[in-house]
Amino acid sequence: MKKGDFIWAGVLLLIIVFLAIDSGRQMYIEFTGRHPYFSGFLKYMVLASMGELLSIRLKRKYWSKSTGFYIKAVIWGCIGILITFVFKFYSEGAKALQLAGLLAGNGKIVSTAIFTSVIMNLTFGIALFISHRITDEIIDYRFDNSRFNKVSIMIEKVDWPVYLLFIFKMIVFFWIPVHAAVFLLPEVYRVMTAAFLSIALGILLSLGSCNQRIGDILHD
Repeated sequence: MKKGDFIWAGVLLLIIVFLAIDSGRQMYIEFTGRHPYFSGFLKYMVLASMGELLSIRLKRKYWSKSTGFYIKAVIWGCIGILITFVFKFYSEGAKALQLAGLLAGNGKIVSTAIFTSVIMNLTFGIALFISHRITDEIIDYRFDNSRFNKVSIMIEKVDWPVYLLFIFKMIVFFWIPVHAAVFLLPEVYRVMTAAFLSIALGILLSLGSCNQRIGDILHD
C-alpha cells in the first residue's frame, strides 16, 4: 500500500467516525436541515471526488488527479444540489401518483421506494450520466488543448452506443436496486446514505469516461 492509500482511507474513516458519534451525527442532521442544498453540495463535492480519485488509483496503480479535477469537484457539488432536490421531488411525486390511483401500491413504503427509484433513474439518472459525460469531455479537451473546439465536435468523439449500453446496465443492475433500498430508509438518513454512494458514482462515471474501459466491462 502507498501513502496515498492511507490518506484516502483515513479521510473516509474520519467521516464515518464523525457520523457514527451521536454528537457528530446530530450536528450533521441539524446542518442538513438548515442548509440542505449547501450540505448536498459539500457531500458530493468531497465524496464523489474521492470516488473519482479512487477510480484513477485503481486504473493507473498510483494516485493522480484527473484533468480539471477542481472544476469537476465543483460539478460534483452541483450534482449534489440536484440530488438533494430530486430525492424529495421523486419520492413525493411517486407517493402522490399512488394515492391518486395512477400507480399501484396505495402509498405503501416498499412500493413507493421501488417506483421512486425506477422513475428517478430512468429519467433524471439517464440525463445525469449523459450530461456528466459531456462536461467531462469538455473539461478534458479544454485542458489538453490550447484552443476550445466546438462542443458538437467533442460530443461526436464519444462512442455513444457503447456508453449508453454502459449506462443502461449500471441503472438496471445497480442503481435501481440500490436507490430502492435507500428510499426504504427514514428520510433523515437518505441523503447521508446517498452521499456515501456518491463514492461508487464517482468510480462508475470515471470508468464510463474511458471508452476502452467500458468495452472491457461490457465484455467481462
